[in-house]
Amino acid sequence: MQANSKAALSAVAGDPCAARPFEGGFELDYSLRLAAPRERVFAAMTDEVHHWWPHTVREQPHRIVLESQIGGRFMELFDEQGRGVLYGLVEIFDPPAMLRIRGSVGMGRAVNLQWTVTLSDEGGSTLLREQCRVSGDISDTLREGMRKGTETEYEALRQWIEAGTAIR
Repeated sequence: MQANSKAALSAVAGDPCAARPFEGGFELDYSLRLAAPRERVFAAMTDEVHHWWPHTVREQPHRIVLESQIGGRFMELFDEQGRGVLYGLVEIFDPPAMLRIRGSVGMGRAVNLQWTVTLSDEGGSTLLREQCRVSGDISDTLREGMRKGTETEYEALRQWIEAGTAIR
């Protein structure tokens, strides 16, 4: 990786979404506090994902679904007939503490993500920490897009949990 790429990956002081390179990819490390108990945050992330998940293939997807079980599919359905995109499969399902999904998350390139979210109690609120390892066909543009996309994703989750504001 070029020196300027490493500089672009380093987090600015106070940036909640740090990106670090590793051989063949990079890792995003993101943290955020949510004004809700872990159980509420976990339910929103799984059972209510359609209301806040912002990264879709179709502008108006029929449904975003996360099947709440090991091996469950995280997917975007285009219609009731089952056409759509598989984002990934659930590898760890441990409510309300941890969720791990592995897949391409709908990207149209040879990319693999391992997306792990842990939730911990923080004095009446929840500390959410995402560690996302990305490998494959990676560019500087993809890295920066994923960093910004992570921030967008969790702001949408915050709006859904704290204000009841759905994006669809």
